[in-house]
Amino acid sequence: MIRIANENDALIIHELLKQIVALHHKLYPEDFPYSEPKYDLEQVIALIADKTKTVLVYDENNTVWGYLIGWKKQDFFFIDDLCVDENKRGHSIGKQLVDYIEESLNISHIQLNVWLKNTGALSFYERLGFEPLKYVLRRK
Repeated sequence: MIRIANENDALIIHELLKQIVALHHKLYPEDFPYSEPKYDLEQVIALIADKTKTVLVYDENNTVWGYLIGWKKQDFFFIDDLCVDENKRGHSIGKQLVDYIEESLNISHIQLNVWLKNTGALSFYERLGFEPLKYVLRRK
């Protein structure tokens, strides 16, 4: 069910990226004024081809329901992006993607960034045992 992404997965990964940016736009309209995903389709294809990056997909009967994008740096893995289709959340797909990284790579820890108002993601990562490492503060 979890496998390395290939170029044929790029379009669905890009569609899932649109779900993320829509949520971020709703939570932080000033910071995400446009509904353009973090990566365009060509960038997704390039990430998949980049051997220094890890792009995994959760594939169920030839349908991709989630992905994880990240890279290993020294002895830890950085999750740059993780998304499960909004219609499949709550089915342990995200957990399986994170567990796959933990089990398949020789790393001491996994690190990621999450937006504070994204309470669903925060709860998810806390249930997986993630703890805050630092806070980024700003004043407008």
